[in-house]
Amino acid sequence: MELNLTAKLSTSDIIGLMQDVVKQVSPLVEYADSLYTNMQMTDILKDSTEETLTEPFSTSGVVFRMLKRGEWREAAFGDLRDKKRIIEETKKAASFTPISSHSIQNISRGKPWKTDIALGGKKDPQDIEAKEKLETVRKYFQIAKGYDTRIINVNSHYREIIDERAFANSEGSELHELLSRVYFSVVSIAKENDRLEYDYCTGGKTGGFEVIDELYSEENIKDTAKGAIELLASHQVPTGTFNVVLDPGLTGTFAHESFGHGCEADQVLRGRSYLVNYLNKKLGPENFNLYDDGTLASGTGSLVFDDEGNRPHKTPVVENGVLTHFLQDRMSAQEMKASPTGNARRESYKRMIYVRMTNTYIDPGDYTFDELLKETKDGIYLEHWNSGIEDPIGGNMQLKSKKSWRIKNGELGEPFSTTVLSGKVLEFMANIKGITKASDFSVSAGYCGKGHEDMITDGTGGTFLASRATIGQG
Repeated sequence: MELNLTAKLSTSDIIGLMQDVVKQVSPLVEYADSLYTNMQMTDILKDSTEETLTEPFSTSGVVFRMLKRGEWREAAFGDLRDKKRIIEETKKAASFTPISSHSIQNISRGKPWKTDIALGGKKDPQDIEAKEKLETVRKYFQIAKGYDTRIINVNSHYREIIDERAFANSEGSELHELLSRVYFSVVSIAKENDRLEYDYCTGGKTGGFEVIDELYSEENIKDTAKGAIELLASHQVPTGTFNVVLDPGLTGTFAHESFGHGCEADQVLRGRSYLVNYLNKKLGPENFNLYDDGTLASGTGSLVFDDEGNRPHKTPVVENGVLTHFLQDRMSAQEMKASPTGNARRESYKRMIYVRMTNTYIDPGDYTFDELLKETKDGIYLEHWNSGIEDPIGGNMQLKSKKSWRIKNGELGEPFSTTVLSGKVLEFMANIKGITKASDFSVSAGYCGKGHEDMITDGTGGTFLASRATIGQG
């Protein structure tokens, strides 16, 4: 499948323009590259009061980067029809005199390569009529709404993203990818007397419309309603320090928010990571392995190439409990005498490029869930992540779950409402007691901002994990 990027330009036109401009500016700088981004998004939403279908909308353009003695200049264009103007303005931007004394005077170089890959799945979302998508949204709404009279509202939401990127640089690389990502979520809201509670299920993959059937069943949807009803009878969680068990969603949130942001090499080089002095040091038990994997099949953080033209990798961030790698772009790799890991990413041509995660997860262990509960004996089981707060400088963690359960004598007991888990990341890792098997493994679809902006797609995952932490009420 091919997506027209602007009104009168084909994909080949765009790539040709990028190559011509890079060729024109290359004599003026030490290195030049160009990135085209086009993201088209469609949303369908139904609740008890309305149905909304957002017609596909997109934003697209090209950004050119030029490097001279460790200093970058960029020129970005949303209108690509005036080639002469684009060449003139980019050459003007490239004719700068570096003024900084940046410690990184060059970038990690790569061998030129070419690729052209489209991943639309078995059922390209663009080939599915809006009526069929809306009927799916309505069906899941009705399943949840009809579960119990105490379910007063349901939010059923479908989203598809068509993400097209093209890249060309002065090394000779010529790259193009067209990826389809499909997401779905159902939120069930219950009320009894004056108490309101909700529960949810959410998921997404890189693929086509078939992703919906792969992720959801009638049982999954009913579970959201059942969970909301259960929470109506829940109590506030006790506070203090407890043995804890995290479900796969919370394990992934820990991997990404609590630990992963501290592994981004640009943060490390700026001294803004609590992990700056921990490379090649043991942080967790022998069975603890954490990866960032941009090649993971169907992961929403997966890609064919990053936004600097690097191939994605399965990067072993922590191996056998030892911090072995940081996530790198070309500049940080040069400074740290490492290799790019395929983690240079932009939200779009309008935004800055940063070192960012792809699919970040904790590798499975060898426990079953029942064995993990028995090992824990007494404590709190946290389920359905709600949010996570990053603190790459201080190394503190805070994860919030929609609900939790008492663990007593190795078995699940009474339910609790919103629960907050906190503590020091490295203490939490050192206290890990067990991780369950691959049969429990899942990767959640999500979005990540560098700070509160520059949102990109990512994946987070793992299995059930047991440790010790501070529990608070949400």
